Amino acid sequence: MIDSIETNLTNQNSLKEFVESLDLLYIEKLKQIALFDPKKSSLLSLEQKQLFCKVFYHLRGHFHDFLWVMGNFLPNEGLKQIVLTNISEEFGMRCSHEQLYVRFAEALGVDMVIPPKRRGS
Repeated sequence: MIDSIETNLTNQNSLKEFVESLDLLYIEKLKQIALFDPKKSSLLSLEQKQLFCKVFYHLRGHFHDFLWVMGNFLPNEGLKQIVLTNISEEFGMRCSHEQLYVRFAEALGVDMVIPPKRRGS
């Protein structure tokens, strides 16, 4: 992949074209992941889908930490605004990402234990 990036950097006339070409490379790489292949993912058992749901929930539960670190170390206001927008989307105005995830888990029959609110929250 590094060779592809270097080739693209050499052949691109602008940063925008470079980023667009990276996006296309990324999409092609995603298509190679079995989880995103409907022919293969449809073969997963209910138990496998439920396990994925639980593992993914745990991993995404730390995404706010990643955003916080990113926001603290980004070099300018424009990039920091991107992170703030993403944090805002995490909370959601009508439905937070947490609520959407709980709906996803319920659709798979996974009981996601949501901790009770702390006093004073």
